[in-house]
Amino acid sequence: RLTECLREDFPVLRQTLGDETFDTFMLDYLQAHPPASYTLGRLGVNLSCYLRESRPDRTDSTPDWADFLAELAEFEWLISEVFDGPGDEESSSIPITSDEPDHQGECFVICSPSLRLAEFQFPVAMYHAAVKAGTIKTIPKPEPSWVAIVRDNFVVKHFLLSQDEFHLLTRFKNGQSLLAAFEDEISKTSLVADVIDETWISSHFARWRRCDFILGTTPVRPTEPHEC
Repeated sequence: RLTECLREDFPVLRQTLGDETFDTFMLDYLQAHPPASYTLGRLGVNLSCYLRESRPDRTDSTPDWADFLAELAEFEWLISEVFDGPGDEESSSIPITSDEPDHQGECFVICSPSLRLAEFQFPVAMYHAAVKAGTIKTIPKPEPSWVAIVRDNFVVKHFLLSQDEFHLLTRFKNGQSLLAAFEDEISKTSLVADVIDETWISSHFARWRRCDFILGTTPVRPTEPHEC
């Protein structure tokens, strides 16, 4: 029964490994991490860590198939967490004062309660979608990728991000104001101050709203658990 639960939580990992190999991996995982709760909803929480810890010794620093499997497990677990966690359905109580960024004054961005952000060494989100669609079966080559996962009306969706978007959204999620987040990002990454104007901010803000990453802004730093 426990292996069947893990099959449901990690369907693409199972397809990638094949049923027999997947079940062998899961039995070893369950021996190392037996269920610690009466509910099976958290059964796979440690799988990606286990796959990283139990991987074969590296031959060099290049990401390999073992890294890919761990990242795929991490991605699928994030999907499960977003599905079972809070979503925009409960966002009506969050104090949003504006749907647009404030270009003149300080404001804080309110993220979706369901938003999860992840950085990978492989294009795991693209691979996951392709396997679901039946269009790919080979493990991709290493390629950095940044992903946002959200839930809207009880449907989990994921989106590819640019590296800059990933860092900015992470800063919002960690409580930085809009202005501080952009200033820090310009000073530490590839963003160029000359191109970060009101149009650039508004266009990205509009995309994040359309994709349900963010709900709006407030002039006061939120103190509720939904804050970014």
